[in-house]
Order: sequence, then C-alpha cells, then structure tokens
Amino acid sequence: MRAVYEELHQINNPDMHYATFKLEDGQTFVHIASFDSQEGREALSTCNAFKEFQKDIKERCEVPPNPQPLSQVGSFNFT
Repeated sequence: MRAVYEELHQINNPDMHYATFKLEDGQTFVHIASFDSQEGREALSTCNAFKEFQKDIKERCEVPPNPQPLSQVGSFNFT
C-alpha cells in the first residue's frame, strides 16, 4: 500500500479520493475510493502501483476482497 499512496501523491488528481482503514482485529482492511469525475476514476485504474497491489490479491487474503458500491447519505468533515 505504501507504493500505491506514493504514486497517488505523484498523480495528485483532485477528483480522486482514496483511503485505507484497518479494523480493530488488525487483519481486516477497508479501502474507500470516491471520484468526482471520470478522470479521477481513471487516475486510480491506471495507477501502476495499484495494479501491482491488486495482482494475485485473492491468493494473499484469507477472505477475498468484496467490492461494494456505496451511496453517501451524509458526512461531516470527511476527507
């Protein structure tokens, strides 16, 4: 993930928002991505470090990733 964040900082697309959270169990991670435009979405999908991170991810996880679309209901100072 460090390489992903390093490359995202280099890309520096203001239309892409990405965060990673670790749950209390210390084993489960939640990744949240949101995009203000198609260009923002493409910035993540073309990120080489992100592609490398996703490579063979199912074999590295006890529970495979389960991508889910989210619809924001509300937020306060969530960046």
